[in-house]
Amino acid sequence: MAPVLSSLAGTSARGYGMFSGKNLPPSVEYLIVAGGGSGGNGIISGGGGAGGMLSGTTSITSGTYTITVGGGGSVGSNGTNSSAFTLTSTGGGVGASNSAGASGGGSGGGGSYSTGFTSGAGGTSGQGNSGGSGDNAGQYGGGGGGGGQGGRLDTGTPVAGAGGANTGGGGGGAGNVPPGTGGSGIVAVRHSNIYPALATTGSPTITNTGGYIYYYFNNSGSLIA
Repeated sequence: MAPVLSSLAGTSARGYGMFSGKNLPPSVEYLIVAGGGSGGNGIISGGGGAGGMLSGTTSITSGTYTITVGGGGSVGSNGTNSSAFTLTSTGGGVGASNSAGASGGGSGGGGSYSTGFTSGAGGTSGQGNSGGSGDNAGQYGGGGGGGGQGGRLDTGTPVAGAGGANTGGGGGGAGNVPPGTGGSGIVAVRHSNIYPALATTGSPTITNTGGYIYYYFNNSGSLIA
């Protein structure tokens, strides 16, 4: 009997990853939001575009997965890209000013009121939207930056679409005040909580709720499977 029990114990242990040292989830869900672009610098300029967003599911194996969280664009600049699992979300475009057109990005910057720069810029397919057009036909308004593809992993907490830190929102265009800078991005990951939490760097916020373990990266870091 002893050899049989020993064999069964060995099989069971291997099934739970004890011999490999790890019991990994076979896949994770992700949401990757880039930094938003700034508003255009000048009177009645366009708003910045939101950072691009990607979401989906990917398989994982043992190893280290680098997480890069893009920053919001400073005045006159696009937001920077966010990336994870070899996927990259594109930073939002800067809004048009009185002397330069809007830039494309995850979502494009909005146009200004200035002749020649009223058109909003295009967004990246599958990640965002185009910026709105400015008006120089009497109302003299700057166009809004392209809105992000709002998304969330189902904790009920939105992580894309509005301004502010770790939202990927675009900055407001200038009127009689300086333009707004873009919001920084975020990367969110989850997997079933029947598996233990993965090791991390970068101090993400980790929660265990609703049958899932969530990792919210407000800064760059890594997941270690």
